[in-house]
Amino acid sequence: MDLAIIWESLPRLLDGAALTVPDIVRTATVPPMRVESEEVAGGVWLIAGGSHHSVAVEFADHVAVIEAPLNEARSLAVIDEVMRLMPDKPIRFIVTTHHHWDHIGGLRAYVHEGATVVTHFGNRPYYQEVLRAGLWVLEPDRLSLHPPEEWSEGYIFETLHEKYILGDSTRLVELHHVQGLAHAAGMLIAYLPADKMLVEADLYTPPGPGRPLPDAPNASARALYRNVERLGLDVETIVPIHGRPGAWSEFEEFVTGAEALGVDAVWVAEAWGSDAASPLGYLAARTERVALGASVFQVGARSAVMTAQTALTLNELSQGRFVLGLGVSGPQVMEGLHGVAFADPVGRMAET
Repeated sequence: MDLAIIWESLPRLLDGAALTVPDIVRTATVPPMRVESEEVAGGVWLIAGGSHHSVAVEFADHVAVIEAPLNEARSLAVIDEVMRLMPDKPIRFIVTTHHHWDHIGGLRAYVHEGATVVTHFGNRPYYQEVLRAGLWVLEPDRLSLHPPEEWSEGYIFETLHEKYILGDSTRLVELHHVQGLAHAAGMLIAYLPADKMLVEADLYTPPGPGRPLPDAPNASARALYRNVERLGLDVETIVPIHGRPGAWSEFEEFVTGAEALGVDAVWVAEAWGSDAASPLGYLAARTERVALGASVFQVGARSAVMTAQTALTLNELSQGRFVLGLGVSGPQVMEGLHGVAFADPVGRMAET
């Protein structure tokens, strides 16, 4: 049934219905959206106050905002704060780190403001659906009620594969794709070279003053470190979308200091978007004592000879510290990801 017909029929269907609204609901008030801004570098503002932050970067005649999390109410509060901090400068760009809903829930508000969305090219088809200016029945937002002309003409995206630069005569912001990350495909980090500052989401949350670091770095933190090293970025400060800014030196010690803490072995898994051999090669060069294990190589993804060559290379690079782990995986990964028929897994394992 057409939604418009249902909407037009609601008054007649509800006429005379005995609906009692509980007092706790009828008298409830929505607390104001809390926004706290902090200038973390000249013209760079961390706009916090909740579980998810945004970062506003000032240019000569416009502003770029990194991240549009949660919902429209949050974005409208951040937009108001940006206008207060940098009056007469429009928000020309909204950069999203990745496609998870809690990080793009407020994206539509920025498009309504006329901002261009900067994202990884792989996110564009999904974002086009998110930003579709159709009828919102339960809680219409500004984009659904008043879509800007740019939306109908399609002029709202700038996409990148590996690198994109926002800049003018006052500053540069480099956007880089995070390779080898299982958390989210198409993840971006933002690097401000003049300030030696890195903006990231969900990869590492500095613990804050007086709070301990986690026991060990997770896969996302290791991926962040590998990518910063690969790109040759000179970072001094991490500005996270969650938590408080922290020193890169502390993060670097956290990621590379596992060996000094007495860790006996590091095991690397293969997952969606990340292989095990590449990080193991990196760890072989960065450690001296710990055992390095594959947990596990998926035998259907490689020929038996390639598996042997990879294992021998890693064992050579680590000076005998490599431990080979093998597994057959399952049809979803083998057929859906690798395009290899999941047939006779026991025989394939024996062959390998």
